[in-house]
Amino acid sequence: MGKIREFSIQLHNNAASVYYPGQIITGIVVMDLISAVKIRYIWVEIAGRSVTKVPLSNRGSNRSQWLADFVTQRDCFIDEKKVLWDGTRNENLQLGSGRHELDFAFPLPCHYLPSSYEGGKCCNIRYLILARICRPWKMDYVTKTAFTVLEMVDINRPELTVKELNNYCT
Repeated sequence: MGKIREFSIQLHNNAASVYYPGQIITGIVVMDLISAVKIRYIWVEIAGRSVTKVPLSNRGSNRSQWLADFVTQRDCFIDEKKVLWDGTRNENLQLGSGRHELDFAFPLPCHYLPSSYEGGKCCNIRYLILARICRPWKMDYVTKTAFTVLEMVDINRPELTVKELNNYCT
């Protein structure tokens, strides 16, 4: 990675990386720099998105035609960015060599945050934390880590119970 030995995201107090709506995700962005680096910004983003692809039809045997015939729906459940380090406030934009740890915290919304889901090629719900080092006139360094969200569902609510009628469920 050139002048950067390590660039990673470490989440605190959750080895399994499983969270529930309403919890606060905390962690650090770790950078180990071999030498000083010019940096414009270091920011971290939390994202929760779903993608659903539905085939229109299975026409023909041409794979490229089949892949192009999809209707895709994308939804965003959470999308928030925070600037951890602003190099534009420093005249020379330099971040010195050595190990740097920048703290972050993101509260998860309490409502309408569906559970993580992997449905093969056709659909998924994924959550991740992404960190980016924006450098002037150079390619950015990017690192990301995924985490799991489990929606809290009270299965004892009346609208979720199945009523039995003459030995058949309705």
